[in-house]
Amino acid sequence: MRTTFIARNIRIHSGVREEVETKLSRLERVLMPRAQVRVVVTAGKKDVEVEVTVADKTRTITAAARGADQRTAAQAAMEKLAGQVRKTKSILKESKKHRPSGVRGAEPWIAPTPEPAPRAVPGPKRESVSPRAMFEEDALTHFAASKREFMVFRDAGSGHQIRFLYRRRDGGFHLVVPE
Repeated sequence: MRTTFIARNIRIHSGVREEVETKLSRLERVLMPRAQVRVVVTAGKKDVEVEVTVADKTRTITAAARGADQRTAAQAAMEKLAGQVRKTKSILKESKKHRPSGVRGAEPWIAPTPEPAPRAVPGPKRESVSPRAMFEEDALTHFAASKREFMVFRDAGSGHQIRFLYRRRDGGFHLVVPE
């Protein structure tokens, strides 16, 4: 703990330094180890004011007191500071009691899912069809009304040869005639 003493219009007595350092050594268990303490002693017309400020990473605590001499003012300021430190410590303890712990979280632990295996390229879609005998114009009308991607039929006008109709990507139809 680093302590800085500042005197304004007065010379600091060694008893004030001892008083502040002994009280701070008792509070050191509660305060952060790297806390910075600033003690300002100011002379007034009829009295002396001592202001003690303790600053650490999370909070700053300030206590000030007036007294007839430096030692009395320092004792009063340190008593106020000790009370504030006790109050802050109890508040922190209480908030820790009501805070959920990191070990027993509210959400259940979910095991990470393994990365999926690379998908195999799907093979061609298979469909069994028994080709019906119909003329090309009838097959085209029937195929246009359906939502299928292809149609196989037997052409009744050309000796029942198998024909294949499919939809192109541009929305048109194409007829495949085997040779």
